Amino acid sequence: MRVGLVTTWNEMCGIAEYSRNLVNNCPNIDFKILGRPYDANSLIQRSVDCDIVNFQYESGFLGIFAPGVMQSFNKPTVLTLHDSHPENNRAIYPFTNEADAVIVHEKTPDGFVYIPQPISVFNECTDTCLKYAVTAGFPLPWKGFELTAEAVTLLISRGVLTGGRFIGPKNPHCDTYSVMGNVKRLCLQVDYITEYYPQNTVLKLINECAVSVFPYIDCKPGIS
Repeated sequence: MRVGLVTTWNEMCGIAEYSRNLVNNCPNIDFKILGRPYDANSLIQRSVDCDIVNFQYESGFLGIFAPGVMQSFNKPTVLTLHDSHPENNRAIYPFTNEADAVIVHEKTPDGFVYIPQPISVFNECTDTCLKYAVTAGFPLPWKGFELTAEAVTLLISRGVLTGGRFIGPKNPHCDTYSVMGNVKRLCLQVDYITEYYPQNTVLKLINECAVSVFPYIDCKPGIS
């Protein structure tokens, strides 16, 4: 069986990382990566030799879903809805009614297939144990990097922690250097990383720290 996978690929993107993990953990599936461009005609032509098309949907990059587009592929379609809401997704995203199956990573009352958000298991041991709090991700406003810096400063003053590690890769979505400046003003003991590292490197950097913190505030729907 050949599955056409409509996704970002080899990019600094959470969807690309998700898709890479999906491919690596389904060795018996013949995946055909359908990357850019994402216009419907191009995708339809490139998926002719596929048995199923799976759309990794995130509204920031995949905006092809005019009415009837999914039926135009003339084959079963599966939609992984990364931008899900707690309810009313069929009204918010009418194209979900056209897919043969819809996968969500949070339980909703829409009748979709619920598969919990998968994570990679990191089995590598490390001798390093820093009394650090660590957070990671593109430092968009709702990810709370500044809030974490304030908390780390407070916990340093109480002798609980000795510093903070912030993994905020440079990216086209936000200015990580501006956030880094804010973080360093709020907390002097900071290890701020701006490189986009492979997944296992990020997991190792997280695993070296005493506590992981993801204090998201008013975040929008999405893979975050």
